[in-house]
Amino acid sequence: MSTCPNENGYIFSDYILKSYIESGCLFPPELWASEPSISPRTTNGAESFHKMYNGQFHSAHPPTHLVISVLMEIQAETMRKINSIARNVHSKMGSSDLKRICNVIEHFNNFKTHKNIIKYLTSIGFMYQGKKLY
Repeated sequence: MSTCPNENGYIFSDYILKSYIESGCLFPPELWASEPSISPRTTNGAESFHKMYNGQFHSAHPPTHLVISVLMEIQAETMRKINSIARNVHSKMGSSDLKRICNVIEHFNNFKTHKNIIKYLTSIGFMYQGKKLY
């Protein structure tokens, strides 16, 4: 890939392209991606739980009372969500989120027309840049 800043970036981006994006790849986009939509999506239940659970601890072996407290908070949050769904109450999406999603949908529709995956990924990639760890 010609847009990478160095050899490591080239190796990594080449791996991603060959494994997940190019035709005939091992894990084609049909397996892991869906068409963007305005409807709010979430990860699957297990991923959602583990993300919330792991985000609460800052050590490998937290005290038992802290683990129990976190589990009770997660259960309360889950019950709140279930009750709001049962009452058909939905939180309104923020304008910045709505704008971002509409932008992704627009770029995806262009991709469906022109079938250029590199151009599509380049056009939306700036919205999903990683965070600096140090």
